[in-house]
Amino acid sequence: MKHNKRWEKVLWIILFLTITILAFLVVVQCSKIIRERTEQEEPEETQESTEAYTEEESTTEETESEAETETETEIIETKNVGYIIIGDSHIVVTDGQGYSVQGSSVEGIIPNQNLFFVHTSLDPVMGTFEWLEGDGTDRIKELISGHSEISHWNIISMHGTSMVTMPNIIDKYIANYKKWMEETFLGCDIYIVSVPPLDEKEWVVRHPELPARSNQDIITFNKAIEQAFPECYFNYYDWFLAHDSFQDEIHYTGATYREMFDEIIGKIQQ
Repeated sequence: MKHNKRWEKVLWIILFLTITILAFLVVVQCSKIIRERTEQEEPEETQESTEAYTEEESTTEETESEAETETETEIIETKNVGYIIIGDSHIVVTDGQGYSVQGSSVEGIIPNQNLFFVHTSLDPVMGTFEWLEGDGTDRIKELISGHSEISHWNIISMHGTSMVTMPNIIDKYIANYKKWMEETFLGCDIYIVSVPPLDEKEWVVRHPELPARSNQDIITFNKAIEQAFPECYFNYYDWFLAHDSFQDEIHYTGATYREMFDEIIGKIQQ
C-alpha cells in the first residue's frame, strides 16, 4: 500500500514537470512568433516612412521651384517696365548727384537699363516750357523707340520752376500734358510731380538783378496742375519742406531727389 502511494507521488511530480516544460515551450514559441511578425512589420513601416519623407521632400522642392519661377517672372516683368524722368535742373541733380552715385533702392530698377533721365545738363534752355514741349518730348520718343525690350513706359515729369511766373503758363502745361496722354504717348502712363519750394531769401541774395521768385507762385502753379490731373499727380511740396536739404537757393541734394523718386516709383508699382 505504501509502495503504491510512493509511485503515485512520483507520477504527479512527473506530470507537473511535463506541464511546466510544455508551458515553457509554448511561451518560447509564442515569443518567437511575435518577434518574427514584428520584424516583418518594421520594414513596411520604414518603407512607408521613407515614401512619406520622399513625397514631402518632393512637395517642398516643387514649392521652392514655383517660388523661384515666380521671382524670376517678377524680375522679368520689372525689367520689361521702363521709367523716364523728365525735367529741368532738378533732374540734372537727380541724375548726376543722385542715381549716378547711389543707384536706386527699388529692387529691379537700374539706371540706363529701365530708368532714364531727360534733361540738357547745364543748358538752361531745358527750364523753358518750349524745351519740354519740343526737344524734351522728342528725346522721350527716341528713348522709347530705342528700347524695344521694354513693353510698358511710365513717364514722370517734374518741370516748371523757371516758368511759374510766366503769363498763361498753367494753361500751356495742362494742354501739353493732355496731348501727351491722349496722343503723343498714348499707351504710356504719365505722372506729374509738384514743383519743389525754393529758398526765397537765398534767391534774392544770389540773384539781386532778377525778379523775386515766390513760393506762393509755385503753390498756385502746383494746385492748378493737380486739379487738372488729380489721378496721376504726386504732391511732394510739403515733403520737401520737411526735408529742408537745400544745396543752393533752388536745388536740393541728389540723395533727396533720389529718395523721392524711388518712393514715387514704388507707389507706381503698387
